[in-house]
Amino acid sequence: MAPGRNSALSALPVLPGLHRLMRRHRRIIAACLAAATVLMTIAALRPVEPPMIAVLVAARELPPGIILTSADLSIREFPADYAAPGSLTSIDDGVGSLTSAPLAAGEPITRTRLVRSGIAFGAGERAVPVRIADEDVVGLIVPGQTIDLLRTARDGSVDVVAQAVRVITVPHGSPGSGLVGNAARAPGSLIIVAADPGTAGRLAVAAAESGLAAVIR
Repeated sequence: MAPGRNSALSALPVLPGLHRLMRRHRRIIAACLAAATVLMTIAALRPVEPPMIAVLVAARELPPGIILTSADLSIREFPADYAAPGSLTSIDDGVGSLTSAPLAAGEPITRTRLVRSGIAFGAGERAVPVRIADEDVVGLIVPGQTIDLLRTARDGSVDVVAQAVRVITVPHGSPGSGLVGNAARAPGSLIIVAADPGTAGRLAVAAAESGLAAVIR
């Protein structure tokens, strides 16, 4: 052992015999200290686990225009830094809302994906999202109004797609954004109406082809 190290050990206020034990096992003690230093270094360099946040997601594939129940929803943990702005965080936040766009199973649900129903609708009716081509007309429409919905055929004629349907709600989103900021969406503004199953089917097909015109009654 080096003289300097011996003198340092001799200066320690230890019990008789402990000094001799430390000298006898100095290599083992040095190895343990070195291993502890390595472990502390590894722990310091290990990435810190990101904070997690509970996010509301679709429990299954959900079509647009349905009223959500607890069976449609689930909670999943996401890194907080990757959670979408406006993400909902509890099942109660989504129950009773209408889907304004299709949702894939496991997709996080944000406030812009849902709308609150302003008007109740009866048994057998369906909530149908339709896009009105004239955004200025949508500014005149309020929940509870009755409207007719028309489309222009390729030959220029006008077809009546639905008559006397009630407006459930008028989502407040940027024009043409589809409520989710997608610039690729068709132009126009979205409204949601209540209709019987047959009318709902016609509206869904017509709305997928082009924006509709609304006539307020």
